[in-house]
Amino acid sequence: MKLIITTIAAVLLVGCGESPNELLLKAVNAGNIE
Repeated sequence: MKLIITTIAAVLLVGCGESPNELLLKAVNAGNIE
């Protein structure tokens, strides 16, 4: 669970560089793998 939260936090921090929707999808996919 901590990994998912950390991933989402990282996505939010990097969100300014990429499309937020694309990064959120990546975070969700990473969460599902774990």
